[in-house]
Amino acid sequence: MLTASRPHKTSLAAFCSLLAGLLTFSCGAGDPHDFALSWHFEDGRDCAETGVAEVEVTVTATRASTARFACEDGLDPFGVPLGTFEAGVVEVEAAAISGSGQPLYVGSGRVDLRPGNERALLELVFVRE
Repeated sequence: MLTASRPHKTSLAAFCSLLAGLLTFSCGAGDPHDFALSWHFEDGRDCAETGVAEVEVTVTATRASTARFACEDGLDPFGVPLGTFEAGVVEVEAAAISGSGQPLYVGSGRVDLRPGNERALLELVFVRE
């Protein structure tokens, strides 16, 4: 069950701010888009029930960047900010990782950021690896 209190919030906010700076691109025409990611598990369980502690996310637009987030921080309906991107295709690959570092679930998706849309949210479904 999710609660309003999330212990990683302060460190996550600082990390996401740094990540957003790393992922800001100015390499082409088009409006910038704020891009966020949320996830859930295909079997309907939550992070604790699946044994997932963290989610490692690799985002590829004009270059690839990888970051880790606490599992609970991206569960629907919450999401984690991934940065600001120019219009174009953004691909995401993610692994849901146990506390011992073992990948348990995987997910991937892509979104085509089109001019005129200021924000985008990709909802990722994790499947058992």
